[in-house]
Amino acid sequence: MGKYHYGTYYSEDLENWTPITLPDYFCTNLTCSFWTRDGKGYYAKGGEMMVTLDGGETFQDITLPEAEEITGELGFDPFDTVEKMYEEDGILYAVMGQGDDGDYIKDGKLAEALYRSEDGVNFSFVEEIEDDTPEQAG
Repeated sequence: MGKYHYGTYYSEDLENWTPITLPDYFCTNLTCSFWTRDGKGYYAKGGEMMVTLDGGETFQDITLPEAEEITGELGFDPFDTVEKMYEEDGILYAVMGQGDDGDYIKDGKLAEALYRSEDGVNFSFVEEIEDDTPEQAG
């Protein structure tokens, strides 16, 4: 619903919808939003992330840990923007990219960091992955 104002609605049956009130201080210029099948809602703005575990009644901050293997080698953390999330076999994954200043290339490709969580709140770094964003023509 736009760049500056968002609306979120939740449904368990895809027929009845309930509006979710998002924290005003956080939910503008989001880089990712994702809801799991069991009703956890995630919102990210850059590297900051919030989750609701109770259908939008309350929200809490989530911190993705630094990819120490990478930052130790480079001397800085290139991953600063949560770009997407997905679930696979009951595990939640978050992909953190480099935002607009993508300055870390590995094997000729822009790199991203993959994180995983079994409980939906605590994440751990898994590995570097290749950015799969399609290249723009022109």
